[in-house]
Amino acid sequence: MKRVLALMAALSAAGCFNSPTGPDAVAGQPFDLKAGAVATLPDGARLRFERVQSDSRCPMDAICVWAGDAILFVTLNPEKGVTESREMHTQPTGSQISYANYTIKLTALSPYPRSNQEIPATGYIATFVVSVR
Repeated sequence: MKRVLALMAALSAAGCFNSPTGPDAVAGQPFDLKAGAVATLPDGARLRFERVQSDSRCPMDAICVWAGDAILFVTLNPEKGVTESREMHTQPTGSQISYANYTIKLTALSPYPRSNQEIPATGYIATFVVSVR
């Protein structure tokens, strides 16, 4: 019986981890979204991490002249109104967007590239912080 309960708990946890719906965003606190996942903002709007369009960041096992940049797309879907698609960058100059009464900042994108390893499109995790303006 204990084994059955442990198995059920493990399967439930695995199902939640792979869910396309992510956490609710709490203002001022960082949260992670896998590519394709969605977080609900405090007003009910939804932030979806669509995909990484390109990743030219310098691999961690290489020496580069420039740090590079990754470009990702997010979709913002208000409870009422028009859905917006936005581009964000890992470079500080493009890592922040304004939406409604929020500032949304991309603070990290993982994993970091390695020269001998390709990152699958679904393998990215973005860390965001949402602030109320």
